[in-house]
This record gives sequence, C-alpha cells and structure tokens, in this order.
Amino acid sequence: MTPKCAQAAMAAVGRKLSQAELDNLEARIKGMLRPARDELLRQGQAVTPDAITKLAAEMAGTQLQREAAKKQWNTVLAVKAHARILDYLAEREKAGMDGLSALDRLLAFNAKGDAHTISVETQMKTIRDFALSRMVSTLEATNPRFFGLVEDARGIEAIAKELFGENSGSAEAKAGVKAFHDTAESLKQAFNEAGGNIGTLEDWSIPQHHSQDRALAAGRDQWLQTLSDVDRAKAIATRKLPPADWARDAWVADKMARVNRDAYVKEDGALFDDAEMKSFLDAAWQTVATNGANKIEPGQATGFGARSSRNAEHRAIHYKDAQAWLDDVKQYGEKGIYQIMIDHVSRLSRDIALIKTLGPNPDRLFNLLADEVWQRDKLQNPTKGEALDKQRTWLDTLYNEVAGKHEPPASRRLANGFQAVRDWLIATRLGSAIITSL
Repeated sequence: MTPKCAQAAMAAVGRKLSQAELDNLEARIKGMLRPARDELLRQGQAVTPDAITKLAAEMAGTQLQREAAKKQWNTVLAVKAHARILDYLAEREKAGMDGLSALDRLLAFNAKGDAHTISVETQMKTIRDFALSRMVSTLEATNPRFFGLVEDARGIEAIAKELFGENSGSAEAKAGVKAFHDTAESLKQAFNEAGGNIGTLEDWSIPQHHSQDRALAAGRDQWLQTLSDVDRAKAIATRKLPPADWARDAWVADKMARVNRDAYVKEDGALFDDAEMKSFLDAAWQTVATNGANKIEPGQATGFGARSSRNAEHRAIHYKDAQAWLDDVKQYGEKGIYQIMIDHVSRLSRDIALIKTLGPNPDRLFNLLADEVWQRDKLQNPTKGEALDKQRTWLDTLYNEVAGKHEPPASRRLANGFQAVRDWLIATRLGSAIITSL
C-alpha cells in the first residue's frame, strides 16, 4: 500500500492503523476500486489512477469504521440473545420440561403448544409468507398457467429486461420487478437491523445461480464431436463428462461473451484485459465446479461462519444485459426466474428468524447452549446418558434442517432420480384434487 493510500484510509477512520490493519485494508481497497471509479464518473471528475485509488482508500476506511461499530453492536445483540434464551430455558425447566426439549421447541413448531415461545421455524414461515404476499404482482407478471406451474416465455423475458433496467414495454413486468426489489430491500433492511451485514450493490438485479452439473458438462457437445464414433457412443451411453480443462474453457468462453467488462476494474483504474478476465472467470468456474472446494484451507473448519455475514458477499459475475443473463441461466442454471426469486426470499427469511432468535452467530450460540444443557443433564442423570445422547443428536439434526445446513447428497444423480419418483407419485395420487390444491 502506498503512503498516500494509507494516509487517506487513516483520515477516513480517524486514527492511526497498525500494519496488520493496513494489510487487511489493502484487500478492501481493491474491492472499492470499481465503486470509486463509478463515483468519480458520476461526479464528472477526472478518472485517473491516483484519484481512483485515493477515493477507494477513503471508502475502505469509512467501511472499516462502520464495521467496527457494527461489530460492537453485534456483541451486544449476542449477549442479549444468550440472556434471553437462558431465561426461557429456566422458565421451561420450572414448568417441568427438560432443557434439550426446550431447545427443540425453540427451533421448530411443536403441536403440543407447551413451549410458550415462537419457534425459529414459525418466524421464518411468517416472514416468508408475508414477503411473498407482496410479490403477487411479480407472479402475475409471468402470466403463469396453473399459478406458476408453467411460466410464459414472453413474461419471463419482460421481467428479465426490467430486472436489468431495460424497458420491456410491459406495465405488469415493471410492477412485478418493483415488487420483488421492494420485497428484497425490506428483507435486507430487516436482516441488517437484526444484526446482519448486507451492503448495497447498485446494479444488483437478482441473485446469481449456477448449476455445478452444468458447469462440469460445459462444452460437452463440441467435445463429443472430437471423439471417434465408438468412443462417442460409449461417452453418450455412460453420460461421460468432458475433461475438466475442456469444460472450464467452454464455460469461460461463454461467460466472456456475456459479462459486463466495465464492472471489472484494476488497482490503477484500468479495466481487466482479456487475460485477466479469463483468469477471473477460470477461478469462478473452479468455485462452481468444485462446490467451493477450491476455497477450503485444509485443516480449517468449514461452514457458514457468522450468519450475520452470510449474505454480505458481493456478486462475482456481472452480466451486460438481460439477454446475456437469460442465455446464461438457460445454459448453466437449474432454476427458473420465479424459483430464484422465491429461494432468495426464503433464504433471507430463514436467516432473519435465526439471528433474531439466536443472535448474529446462531451456530455458535446454539452449540454453546446445547453443550451446556446436554452436559449438565448427563452429570445430573448419568443413567440417562444414552437417551440424552440420542436426544442431542436429534437436536443437532433439527438445527441443521431449520438453519438450511443440508449436507450434499452422496450421489446427485440418485437424489434427483428419487426426487422425480416422489414428484410422480404425488401427482398420480392427487387426481382432480390438483386443481383445488393449486
């Protein structure tokens, strides 16, 4: 970091920074280069390397200052959540309920109604249902038949255009996108007020979605044509995937044609050249194709980390327009636009409910409380050790389910096959009831 950058950052923070803080701040400054460039353009100022770097340093310093205040407030929220749950456990135990069962009721709805509290599951469903009720115009804009069972292609194209700031000529699509963005913004604000940390990305339109299977199969048709007739027949019969480098290169080539190159800025204010852009997209493919394994440090614990920061990651790939995004979703996605919206609302609703109940780091607080209750009960009732162990195992499973921490299936193909069987069985049993159930 240059002395000028360090000086600008310390001026924004209002104090002298240690070398460790400056090293961390350097990465932050790199992340602020694009917003700084956009801000200079908005203000009509000269976009020079020095101007971009100085403004990025100031913005990073301000961000660091805000995060320090946020961290202090989250500590207060964590302490309050801990104290609140301890009071709840004490009250339930006075009523004759054991601690592990009380934690069970805190996580999920129980028909007995003996918890005298609102579970995380119930809160999540309430938040989600209320948010989805605001999105009725979004659903109507797709002009779905059977209430979304089949999406209208022209309606989807219109919504995509509005999502990317393009005029679709459809009043319904415009109103639908506004409803989705208003809903997403209200959920973001509720998440941040509860202790979360989601920033604002000006060109955010809709959550990204990439299929791991389709990333691995990129360029498969072209690759098959390079094989002999015998090898091609075997590859088709066994659904063999192309070599990793072939799939990666095909994926990168498709993305190169669809990304917004103006969104990728270097430290000197210049845009990424082709080689740098390909290197960035290559790393993105590695993340999608390995389901994030390339970001794991051997020996380090993995998981969501603080739930308050879970939704704070910036979007990696910026598309140049609606058609580019639509083409990419069609080629490398597994969900329609409707499902992506619903999943976004559901995920934020779950996280809001979790941090409202268990504080900014619910994983940590849940494990702490479960350990304390389980250990105390085992020490008090050694003869019930096996039953308590089973109850604790069940509680961990329940928490993972409520928190959306599903383990990936050992075989995705087998899992998808059984899902298809379940869907078919349900459909055959509904009969004419499918009309009224919809």
